[in-house]
Amino acid sequence: MTRNVLFGLDGATFAILDVLMEDGTMPFLHELVHGGVRADLMSTPHPVTPQAWPSLMTGRNPGVHGIFDFVRFTHRPDGAYFSVTTSLDLRCETIWTIASRQHRTVTALNFYGTNPPEPVAGYMIGGFAPWRHLKDAMYPRSLNARLQALPGFDRKELAMDLEAEKKCIQGLPESQYEDWISLHSRRERRWGEVLRHLIETDPTDLTAIVFDGVDKLQHLCWRYIDHDLFPSNATAWERRIRELCIAYFRDIDLIIAEIVELLGSDTRVFLASDHGFGPSTEVFHINTWLHERGHLQWSADYDEDRSGSLMADRLKSQATMFDWSRTAAFASTPSSNGIFIRDGQDAPGRRGLSDYEAYRDALAASLLEYVDVPGRGPVVTSVRTRDEAYPGPNNGHSPDLLLTLRDGGFVSVLRSPRTLVPRSEPVGTHRPEGIFVARGPGIRKNVVLDPLSILDVAPLLLYSLDLPINDDLEGRVPVEAFEPAFLRSAPPVPGPPTCPPTNASAGPVEADADPMILERLRLLGYLDC
Repeated sequence: MTRNVLFGLDGATFAILDVLMEDGTMPFLHELVHGGVRADLMSTPHPVTPQAWPSLMTGRNPGVHGIFDFVRFTHRPDGAYFSVTTSLDLRCETIWTIASRQHRTVTALNFYGTNPPEPVAGYMIGGFAPWRHLKDAMYPRSLNARLQALPGFDRKELAMDLEAEKKCIQGLPESQYEDWISLHSRRERRWGEVLRHLIETDPTDLTAIVFDGVDKLQHLCWRYIDHDLFPSNATAWERRIRELCIAYFRDIDLIIAEIVELLGSDTRVFLASDHGFGPSTEVFHINTWLHERGHLQWSADYDEDRSGSLMADRLKSQATMFDWSRTAAFASTPSSNGIFIRDGQDAPGRRGLSDYEAYRDALAASLLEYVDVPGRGPVVTSVRTRDEAYPGPNNGHSPDLLLTLRDGGFVSVLRSPRTLVPRSEPVGTHRPEGIFVARGPGIRKNVVLDPLSILDVAPLLLYSLDLPINDDLEGRVPVEAFEPAFLRSAPPVPGPPTCPPTNASAGPVEADADPMILERLRLLGYLDC
């Protein structure tokens, strides 16, 4: 059977990669693209990591698989309580276990939503694990001792070292940029070494890994990576930062080339990103907007100067931020890009649960009408209800309203004297258009496909593994990626429904989150910007 490898490049976009392929920075990616097919890969309704990688792994939208954000909120009369989302929150079976129970072997490394890891026929290391807990994110448990025996193995570089992560997006001094970028280049090489070891000692039918430094560098260094934004009169320091970022992408290209060579020329190679990237030029303070219109009241005890240092406590109760007795609608995190409506709360035009839809629809209409400068157009370009954005039986923890902003950015949830604030310089933020590349036996050559859905990746991998396509998957096999003769010889075969996930919890998960994870999310700008 043909082997398969999937490289996940978190946040990768052809807007950057096309330039790097053409200028010779990423020659192997250039070879893959021209020897196979490429397409934009459309992300989840809100293009953010905790929704998108689980959708890729399950072939289901977030309303079915159940993960919408890095944190999950449970709303109560006295506030909102949280847990960090994990694999226990997934309500759908993943490609890893679908393949494993049908006698295919798998390796899956560093995917969001795989920690704690599932039992699989092969190997798994869950993503987003602090380095001190990395051994608990491995399956089988014996894998940790095996990796510890490797020369130069360092869990701090492989996973999350908070002391290094603190040198991150929010206010990183220029003097620390070089070390921070170099850290992510080393980290990707460490992941490559782990993958190479597993392939050399026990190759599997499906091998998959996520390199997440792409997302981090683009958040922090977009203005240096994007050729159109890089200043023509750049300083020596700016040129050095751009060189380091380009070197990171060159390293990724080399790692991918080495792994593909190790697997052999008859391997099917797939590349995918969870979302794309682009510039953001302004900040919309959504809770300030709600406050100005009477939907939300700040707590008299809220101290905005201490909100960052008290992140864990604020997420546990939100009591330091809002007066819950007078708050009907609020935004919890930037990464949700949404508004939660509290049932039964008094607010203008709303008196109780029976008026929920009328209140929600009026709030949505008001958002769409908001214009900061006459003639410039609305700040919010789209507002979707929970059922419109996330149809499915498990959308109860999603925002009631999902917002799309005109500059593609995330909202801010912090208090501000101004509702809309221009950024002093562009920063990188998520876009729906990710990347898809495929090359190998049976795949067409040098073809650009129409955009695919991230939900198509799971059925595509099943097909490539010569397995039936479960009839409850929402995606499809993109048959247009394959040669007609190959499809005639091996047409996709429908299969039975998937099984319940092995790791899913029976009910809401209310355990406190690891403070290191919360701090990492804050530093990355996903919680309190």
